Amino acid sequence: MCRRYWIYLFPALMDFSVGFLSLLVSIKGVRLGAAPFLLGVLGSTWGASYFIFNLLISRFAKKETAKAFMVLGCIFYIIIAPSFIFFHSLAALFILSFLMGPATAFFFVGFQLFMGEGANLPVLKSTAFYTLGWSAGLAFGSLASGTLVEFSPVFSTIPVVATSLLIIAGIWYVGKFSAKERGEGDKKKIHVDSGIEKKISPETEKAYLLLGWAGIFGTSMIRAGTRVLIPKLVIDFFGLSATLAGNLIFFSFIIQAGVGFLLMNFPEWRYNFKVHSRFELFGLIGLFLSLAVSGLAGVVILTVVFGVYAGHAFYNGVFYSLCQESKSGRNISINESLVGISNILGPVVLGAALQFGVEYFFLAIVLLLAFSYSLQIFLVRDAEE
Repeated sequence: MCRRYWIYLFPALMDFSVGFLSLLVSIKGVRLGAAPFLLGVLGSTWGASYFIFNLLISRFAKKETAKAFMVLGCIFYIIIAPSFIFFHSLAALFILSFLMGPATAFFFVGFQLFMGEGANLPVLKSTAFYTLGWSAGLAFGSLASGTLVEFSPVFSTIPVVATSLLIIAGIWYVGKFSAKERGEGDKKKIHVDSGIEKKISPETEKAYLLLGWAGIFGTSMIRAGTRVLIPKLVIDFFGLSATLAGNLIFFSFIIQAGVGFLLMNFPEWRYNFKVHSRFELFGLIGLFLSLAVSGLAGVVILTVVFGVYAGHAFYNGVFYSLCQESKSGRNISINESLVGISNILGPVVLGAALQFGVEYFFLAIVLLLAFSYSLQIFLVRDAEE
C-alpha cells in the first residue's frame, strides 16, 4: 500500500477496538437490566474520561513521544479487553468504560503528532481518508461485537487484542525506516493545501470553522447516544437480538464512512451553504420520518439517514479545522474536546428521553439536529456572499 495512505489504517484499527468494546459494554449493560437513563450514564463514562485525559495528555505530548503514546494506548486495550472475561457486574462496566478513555486518548493524541511522518495530502483527501478510516473501524468493530457477544467471552476479546498488536507491529515497522529514507521523503514533500481553487476570505473561513464545530458537537451527541441506546431499543423494547443491534450500528457507520470518503470529489460544496443546507434538511426530514414511523422501521430509517448526514458533518468539521494551517493543531484539539463533551451529554440526554418512551427518544434526536442547524445558520449568516 502506498505510504501516503497506509497510516490511516492505524485509526481504523484503534476505532475497531473502541467500537467493539463500546457496544460490548452497552449490550452487557442491557443484559444486566440497566434502565435507559442509567445505560446513558454508563455510555457517557467513556466520553468523560476521554475528555479529561485528552486535556491532561495534550499538555506534555511531543513529537518524540508520539509512538510511545500510541503503543501505550494499545497496551491499555490489550489489558482491558480480557478483563471482560472476569468482570460481569454493572460497577465493573463503569470501571472498564472509564479506563477506555485514557487508552483512547493516549492513542489519538499520539496519532495526531505521528501523522506528520506519513501522508502529506491536500486537506480534501486527507480528511476523506481519515473519515473513512475511523468510521470504518467503528463500523466493523460494532459488527464484530454484535456477532461475537453470543459466544464465549474469551472469543469476544480476541479481535481487540489482535488489532492492538497489529498497530504495535505497524509502529515498529515505521521505526525501521532509515533516516535517509525519511530525508528523501522530506525532499519530495508535497505542499498541503485545501484542494480548493477559489480564494476564501478569512471571515468566511472562520465562520465555516465555527459551523463545523457546531456540526461536530450536535452530530457527536446523536451518534454517541444512538450507539449506546440502540441495543436497548432492539433487545428490550423490540425483543430482538444483540446481533441485529450490531448490524444496525455497522450499517450506519459504514454509510458514514462511504459518504465522508466520497466528499473529497466535491470541493465546490465545502464553502457553499446552499449545499450544506440540503444535507441538513435531508437529515431533518429523514429523522422526522423515523419519528413518525417509530418502531424497528424507524430505527432502520434513522441508521441510514443519520449515516449520510454524519458523514457530511464529520468531514466538514475536520476539513474546516485543517484549512487554517497555522491553527490546525489548536482546531483539532477543540474538535477532540467537543467529541469528548458530546459523548458525555449525548448518551445522558437520549437515555433520559428513552426513559419516557421510544417516541421521546426519536423526538430528542430531531430536536438536537434542529438546534444544531439553527446555530449553523446563525454562524454563517454574515459570511455568505
